[in-house]
Amino acid sequence: MKVLVLGPSGSGKTYLAATCKKVGLPAFDADDLNGLSGWYDQRGKQVPAPATAAEAVKNQYSFLWSRRFLKDFLARYEDVYLLGGSGNVFNVVDLFDKVFFLQISPALQEERLRSSYRKNPLMDLDQGQVIVWGSWLEEEAKKRHITFIDASLPPEKILQIIQQPS
Repeated sequence: MKVLVLGPSGSGKTYLAATCKKVGLPAFDADDLNGLSGWYDQRGKQVPAPATAAEAVKNQYSFLWSRRFLKDFLARYEDVYLLGGSGNVFNVVDLFDKVFFLQISPALQEERLRSSYRKNPLMDLDQGQVIVWGSWLEEEAKKRHITFIDASLPPEKILQIIQQPS
């Protein structure tokens, strides 16, 4: 079973990936897969990762996944859980057997984005204000009838949901 869990920044994807690994599941945080993603300009040319959200917005950069890389990666596993998101994530959902969306309230998202535990807080804040990258993600997930999971649930409960047989 190939499972994708996506959601906006702060929804708990990285934390959930770590929880999956702790219980022995073949789980991966998409941000940790070297070669899966990159930043691209409007012409489709790969650019260096922006240092801040303001730089990404100003230059209209997009964070995209490589379908070829992902397809090759998934072929190596009978069962795999991938947690992450990108600007073109809906172009690769067909590679998965199950897809889930972690839905988060704006208040909880802001609380998590301001946490000192964030890997790259400069991509989520601009001049002290939270940058919400994921609102369009939620709308697109709804259009595609992707199963929503409440991101405020404990990771163990979310894990139970994503492991349920179809």
